[in-house]
Amino acid sequence: MTQIVKRAGGLSRHSPDRNYFLSGEFLDELFSNNVEIADAVYNRILENLRAAGILTAFKKLYEARRYNEARKELGLDKLRPVGAFAFKDRGYVTPGGFVMDDVGISKYNERGSGFDIAFPHPIAVTGQYEDVATGDRAYKIEFFDNGKLSAFACEAESIASVQAIIKLTGRGVMVHALNATALIEFLGAFINSNKERLPLEKSASKLGLHGGEFLPYAENVLLNADESSMPVLKAVHEKGDYETWRTHMEAFCENPIFRANLAASFASPLLEVMDKQIFFLHTYGKAGVAKTTMMECCLSVWGDYRKLKNDWNATPVGIEQMAVALNNIPMGMNEAELLSPNSKTFKSHSEFIYMFEGGQTRLMGAKLGGFQRRGYWKSICLSNGENSLHTNESREGEQNRVIELYTDEPIFGDFSIEKIKDLITQNYGHAGREFVENCKNYDLDYLWNESRETFENHATGKQAANMATICVGCFLMYRIIFKKSEEEAYKQLVDMEIELYKFLKKPEDIDISAKAIMFISDWLTQNRAKFATKTKSKITGEEKPVQQVIHDCYGFVDEDEKRAFVLPSVLDMALMERGYNSKKTVRDMRDRGVLVCIENNRNTIQGYCLVTKASKKFYCIKIDSI
Repeated sequence: MTQIVKRAGGLSRHSPDRNYFLSGEFLDELFSNNVEIADAVYNRILENLRAAGILTAFKKLYEARRYNEARKELGLDKLRPVGAFAFKDRGYVTPGGFVMDDVGISKYNERGSGFDIAFPHPIAVTGQYEDVATGDRAYKIEFFDNGKLSAFACEAESIASVQAIIKLTGRGVMVHALNATALIEFLGAFINSNKERLPLEKSASKLGLHGGEFLPYAENVLLNADESSMPVLKAVHEKGDYETWRTHMEAFCENPIFRANLAASFASPLLEVMDKQIFFLHTYGKAGVAKTTMMECCLSVWGDYRKLKNDWNATPVGIEQMAVALNNIPMGMNEAELLSPNSKTFKSHSEFIYMFEGGQTRLMGAKLGGFQRRGYWKSICLSNGENSLHTNESREGEQNRVIELYTDEPIFGDFSIEKIKDLITQNYGHAGREFVENCKNYDLDYLWNESRETFENHATGKQAANMATICVGCFLMYRIIFKKSEEEAYKQLVDMEIELYKFLKKPEDIDISAKAIMFISDWLTQNRAKFATKTKSKITGEEKPVQQVIHDCYGFVDEDEKRAFVLPSVLDMALMERGYNSKKTVRDMRDRGVLVCIENNRNTIQGYCLVTKASKKFYCIKIDSI
């Protein structure tokens, strides 16, 4: 090594030895012992190389050679590079400026000091996916860790920023704040270098029907969603013995309440197929009749009920995202009493019903302008509780969207609930696949229209349509799942119509205005003491107040004409406090002849108040008409 130092001492820009110091022969001589000695010699001749004007060029050659020599000393040169083994053999190209081997990914140092370890294990992009619904792009990531090859799919955004890519630690990728930038740079360069080599496949981020194929049963479409949604998507699969499950479910269907719920579970995907409206099937009754177990059986049609079941104590955003992920798979909502207006859940059952029936997430703005993409679903919601979802003030639209079944008898009779839960924990998911693959072989519209005609003269249009959908599900359930003849399946459809008819809501049952008028009648009776009484004197025939109210006067009653004159502000407030729309109620009272209107068809009339001795406007209500 002393000879090298002496020879370098005479270097200058005009020295004939300049080219020798840039040759492979010199590097062989320099690294003939070990890297440590080569480093010592390099530091001693540094100024001589600078004087000769070859320091920058020599640095690049030296660091590249030093990297390889250091690997030899560690024995790493005997390992086959992973890039060649797992990726290069498949035609993928490692981008320039990077080296990939068993150590990981090394990046050339821009300062000219050679290659630095940029990432602790080999990783590459080996495929790309396009969402069949949105067109969004996702990538297949493969990586080696401890000699094991792992793979997963992630959205393009997940490898585009430091904040997003760090979340890949949950997938087993050893990325952190210090190496995240280098990994983003490498994966981006890898994609650009291998665009034509990355196969493009179809993917979807939610279950259900997509372009004629039903997920997760379509073999050529990959389910790919964010990490929080994947457990729900993976819950829809088959496990255990189908025949055991089928035999027990058919036995349970002897109970009409169970039969209706199981039929609704099968019917849920039909909403998309037949383009029908979303609705609720709510079963309520006293505790202890196994309503929850019934719901779990219905969800076992599709997969693991434990991951598909939800309860009412959930945030609106959480419910929306769950509904989007399930898409056409039924939504199971357990224990309606868990809804608490004081928590961050829905304020009322009514709010939940209208949200879910809308079939889409709420409209929200994006940080960079525009709108966030909305999610959509179309399914039946199966719910249960000890009470009805409705109150006397529930709106007509809300009641139209819900079919309610009441039961106070044990749904499973003498069957052991513990054994049923064990049954559906060990056996599930087979029926959903068979149903989806075979329901298209039947004339669904014919069955639906025929069943709807049974209900349409006795129910509102929506109630009739929703019940017809359940009946179609019942027919297909017996035909496809329980292997009954077409004649027997049709008999079950008719029996289902008869059972549902018992729970039918007639138009007059959900007439919110009729309920409001009945409330007004009770309110007038309850507050009679707050109304003055107007009558004529039997002696003089003069009108006079027999009873006067000094405080909180609500108006007066004409006993001879059987009319109540009510101050508008008082009645409007009373209606509003009970959840009724005062304008709609008053308008309907007028249309039904309950309200007296004189001037220009207005809802109020001008009258003389015997208490205040002044002219005021009143609602004039015919007492004998309410």
